[in-house]
Amino acid sequence: MMSNLQPNNLPLEIALPVPNDHIMVLLVDDQAIIGEAIRRLLIDESKMDFHFCSNPLEAVKLANQIRPTVILQDLVMPNINGLELVRRFRANPETRDTPIIVLSTKEDAIFKRDAFGLGGE
Repeated sequence: MMSNLQPNNLPLEIALPVPNDHIMVLLVDDQAIIGEAIRRLLIDESKMDFHFCSNPLEAVKLANQIRPTVILQDLVMPNINGLELVRRFRANPETRDTPIIVLSTKEDAIFKRDAFGLGGE
């Protein structure tokens, strides 16, 4: 007789729950200290996974792999303009609709306006 129970004697639906309220956070920032600070802030959030990407040129590739619920992104980074990275996220089918929260210490209103215009929040 075949059983639909898993080795732990729980029905498949209970043994492998699919968390629909789980949050996947991707932080893109060239400063490791910022990544560590945010990781520490979120460490006790059981329904949240945190991923840090210090290389903005690899951020879209990583986002395609982990499929974040939200992207936190610095606007001032080496090797790429933060606005260009927002454009790349918006042009990418996997991240086109993912909320992007832009972070910046730069006090340039036009720069921030442009980030919001590209879909940053």
